[in-house]
Amino acid sequence: MSDTPRSNNYDWSFHLLFAESQKMERELNAANERIKRLEEELERTKQDRNAIAKKTREPLLLKLDHAAERIKRLEEAGDAMEVFCDAVAAHNWRKAKEAKP
Repeated sequence: MSDTPRSNNYDWSFHLLFAESQKMERELNAANERIKRLEEELERTKQDRNAIAKKTREPLLLKLDHAAERIKRLEEAGDAMEVFCDAVAAHNWRKAKEAKP
């Protein structure tokens, strides 16, 4: 592709100019169609990625929910056992609970 537009040629007859404008219109239409196809392909790719991410994310979320529930039960058990511990163990338990993210 040249940096100089084709329409800069001063040696145009009406018929040549008309033919050239038809050619440019066809090129423009082809370029617009290509852009449209690429946009559709991009959208399909995004949808495919989202579907894959969802399939991957669901099992991970279930595992995280299970782990959170287990931590909650362990904390409840630790809280119940704290009354039976000596002062040092009880202090360590409270520090451990505060240190969790």
